Amino acid sequence: MWNWLAENLATVLICLALAGVVTAIVASMIRKKKRGESGCGCGCGSCPMNGSCGGGAQKK
Repeated sequence: MWNWLAENLATVLICLALAGVVTAIVASMIRKKKRGESGCGCGCGSCPMNGSCGGGAQKK
């Protein structure tokens, strides 16, 4: 077990780092959704889906 871990330590660390980045991105998206911000980062005024998405247009 320890031998396998020592041989694959770089791979394990890279996978853990990537999992952390993905978790941070998902958590950020969830926080934005709860605050009512749009997902694209721009205003909803010129969006063709204005009024029908879950973005900031419905909160106003």
